[in-house]
Amino acid sequence: MKTNPEIQKDKSNIQQKFYKYLKAFTQFSKSIGGFFFWAIVLWLFLFEAEQVSSNQMKPSLLQKDMVLISKWQYGARSPQRFWLPFIEFSLPALQLQFPGVSSPKKEEVVAFYYQKNGKTDIAFGRIAAMPQEIVRAEALHKFMPNKVLQEWVFLRTSPKIILPKSRIKALNLEILQQNATQIRVSGTQENILALAKLPYLKNGKVVNKTIFSFLKEKESYQIPKNHYLVLPDNRLGNYPAQIVSAKNLIGKAWRFMWTIDKNGVPKLDRLFRRIR
Repeated sequence: MKTNPEIQKDKSNIQQKFYKYLKAFTQFSKSIGGFFFWAIVLWLFLFEAEQVSSNQMKPSLLQKDMVLISKWQYGARSPQRFWLPFIEFSLPALQLQFPGVSSPKKEEVVAFYYQKNGKTDIAFGRIAAMPQEIVRAEALHKFMPNKVLQEWVFLRTSPKIILPKSRIKALNLEILQQNATQIRVSGTQENILALAKLPYLKNGKVVNKTIFSFLKEKESYQIPKNHYLVLPDNRLGNYPAQIVSAKNLIGKAWRFMWTIDKNGVPKLDRLFRRIR
């Protein structure tokens, strides 16, 4: 059995080792390697920067906007998707998560993971309904006023003709697809009828869009436990509502890091502005 002096000596040795390792870690943190270490920790668990890949949140977020995502509010977690130059891979099974300081709230803009062509990708949306909430078709349409629920397909008389951007802007339309044989557009009935009068478009065809596919022609739907209903802000584009699992929520879209206008000029007035 150890005596008192031996116990004190053991404690002293443990303290000395602790301070030795602490000093070494502090020195490492001040080095270039330490800088990258803490940067990776921040990226993995607290913040994440992502570029908006589509106009589904227009006008709140525009395509190519760089957004800073706050991950710690809903619970710091490691990303499901990792990337390095020329390399991208997913490790959803190794995801780590810690308790958050707040829960997602209605009308907050969030980033979330979803599957696209078998790969994990990131999208943005606005929370419209909470877990186990009953949503009704009428209320959803009020939440997204003037949401266009149809798209139009026009045949082109010449593959060389491109729909002018000035015409699109004047009629408040969104181009969904444009190739050598046809043009798919989304917009209000009035603007589509005006577009159809152009001489190089013919045989317009209406295609119904499934924006709220989870309703399945029902009047109401209950959001599953630990899931959220996320809607796009874009009222014209063919962007569906999504039921997102809580484990796929990355965090709150917090601030703009970089944004440019249509001409590629930086919009300095939006830098670090809070996203609403």
